[in-house]
Amino acid sequence: MDEIPYNSSFIMVVDDDPSMRLMMSSALESLGLCVKEAEDGIQALTILENMIPDLLLLDVMMPGMDGFEVCARLKKNPLLSEIPIVLVTGNNDIDSIQRAFELGITDFVTKPIPWALIGYRINFLLRATKSFTDLKENQKRLSHAQQLAGMGTWSWDLHTDTIWFSEEVMQIFNYDPHGFDASFQSFISSVHPADRERVLYATSIAIETNTSYSIDHQLMLCDGKTCFVHTEASVISDRHGTPIKLEGAIQDITKRKEAENQISRLAFFDTLTGLPNRTLYQDHLKRIHSRSEIENTQYALLFIDIDEFKTINDTLGHHLGDVLLQQLALRLKESVRSEDFAASGMVARLGGDEFVVIIDTFNSSEDLAIIAQRIISNLRCPVMLEESEVSVTGSIGISIFPDDGTDTATLIKHADIAMYSAKDMGKNTFRYFNQVMHVAATLQLEIEKALKMAINNNEFLMHYQPQVDLLTKKIVAFESLIRWNNPTLGIVAPATFIPLAEKSNFIKELDRWVISKVFGQIRNWLDMGVGGFKVAINLSGKSIVQNDISEFVLQQLEKQFIDPNLIQIEITEGILMLDADAAERTLYKLKNIGVSLAIDDFGTGYSSLQYLHRLPVDTIKIDQSFVSKISDINQKEPLISTIIALAQSMELLIVAEGIEREVQNDYLSINHCHIGQGYLYSYPVPAEQVPLLLVCYNKKASYSNPDSQST
Repeated sequence: MDEIPYNSSFIMVVDDDPSMRLMMSSALESLGLCVKEAEDGIQALTILENMIPDLLLLDVMMPGMDGFEVCARLKKNPLLSEIPIVLVTGNNDIDSIQRAFELGITDFVTKPIPWALIGYRINFLLRATKSFTDLKENQKRLSHAQQLAGMGTWSWDLHTDTIWFSEEVMQIFNYDPHGFDASFQSFISSVHPADRERVLYATSIAIETNTSYSIDHQLMLCDGKTCFVHTEASVISDRHGTPIKLEGAIQDITKRKEAENQISRLAFFDTLTGLPNRTLYQDHLKRIHSRSEIENTQYALLFIDIDEFKTINDTLGHHLGDVLLQQLALRLKESVRSEDFAASGMVARLGGDEFVVIIDTFNSSEDLAIIAQRIISNLRCPVMLEESEVSVTGSIGISIFPDDGTDTATLIKHADIAMYSAKDMGKNTFRYFNQVMHVAATLQLEIEKALKMAINNNEFLMHYQPQVDLLTKKIVAFESLIRWNNPTLGIVAPATFIPLAEKSNFIKELDRWVISKVFGQIRNWLDMGVGGFKVAINLSGKSIVQNDISEFVLQQLEKQFIDPNLIQIEITEGILMLDADAAERTLYKLKNIGVSLAIDDFGTGYSSLQYLHRLPVDTIKIDQSFVSKISDINQKEPLISTIIALAQSMELLIVAEGIEREVQNDYLSINHCHIGQGYLYSYPVPAEQVPLLLVCYNKKASYSNPDSQST
């Protein structure tokens, strides 16, 4: 047979009578149909192995294999079972027709065949078959699409109270088709209790108003699990407008909901601690604030900062730092969740080691004190991190609406101010906001703003305080001390602006200015013929742990042609808490340049003999807090004696600070302290007074000490 033309229908005629095959083929081909003939059932099955017709005309009575057998075999073959079969049989052969329909034939034609009409009838059957095939194909596509989308259809007959579910819905519900109770009540019982009332309401409103509804809800599945579904339904009414049926679709949206929840967690919850993040906290705060304004109620903010967390984090490593934050977050939630006080609230992480608690229900400020104290106590409990036991403390600031602010921005600022006030009070405590704090914070902001412009405005100046040899009574060195004279603020004490400079990192720029200024002044003195004494310069820990400060010192020494033996760098013990290794590297670089090194305020900070042995220091300065306690030349001061003995054992120079009375001078001299510094000898003076001070003081020293030789 020739190849079948594109879009032409292919008919197979199976009949043992050649004349019947010829006449049937002629009638069909005259209508543009392609025909293939087979003389019996066996030949037909052989041909069907290679080509599948659009329709099969099959004679019933044939030798060898009759039409019934051919039909039975076709229906058993999945590839051939859908071929439309038209049975050709004798007139009034009712039994054959009945048997053929039971086997699955499509239609029948009786003999004698009406040749003028047979072609049209076959064409009609082809069109009907195509429509049926297209319908089944569309149903398959729809079913496949619904399976991919986790969607199925359903209908509820309101009169019989029976529900029909498609196969896809049965799969979503995980229902057993044989044990399914097809009632509306059965469906409602499978809806999650949290959503059941909402689904019932949506259904009843749809029936009452003859409208549709669309709703998301949870289902309880037969295996005990739950899933999220999206349900849509429309009401079908009779010709009188009376609702008779609900028809709709259900889609499994569990994965979508999980994705939405994950996105929500990422957007609104801190990934490390699981606490609400800054975004969710701000949204919650807005809602609480609006409600409190309307209902005229109070709420409170508790700002929490973990004391010295950066140091702990740097020491233990960021991984253990994260574990510590997770443990602290759990303790914060537990502190607020306690039920022995009438308060409730939300804990959020703002970032780093900063947390906030919004207390939206409380009876009095005492409730807030209970919460704050519980937080402090819980934070202080030791935490095991691998093999290390770590204890931390927290500082808390509290602001209350509306007493401490009528808008959220003000309340946040005031809680932050109160928190820093708690840190200034020694940390590990809480403070309520008050107006005194506000004034202090406002002044601090003014100082910080002015501080950044002070160098360019030439507002800083250096003063110099002499250091006196306790045996010869001569000035042997000076300590350089920075002063700040602002046109608006007046004289600002170093104790005020130095911590602010350290906080803002301006301190590194300020240290470089001091080095440059002092080195330039030493050059001026040398040019005047005044010199040969050592000048001490205080540097911040941040500058020391920054490796390039030694290069800057060397650059300035070379620029001013200064002997490095005239320079002493003073550091505090707190530098070891910043980064001991980096500090050690920088101090050795400075030592190699030729400058001497001193530890200031010794005994008040992170004292460690191990670190003291590691660092290349030349001088220990006894802090004035120890010196101020001396009131009798014969009294015992164990700390001073210990420091002097330690310095002597390490062959270090000893300088005592804050000497204001003769008894203190005498006591330190008797106990072998080398050098004294304080108001007893001189207040810090401007640079231009240093030459005169040297002349006057050293003459006086020579006069009072006849054994010494004047220089």
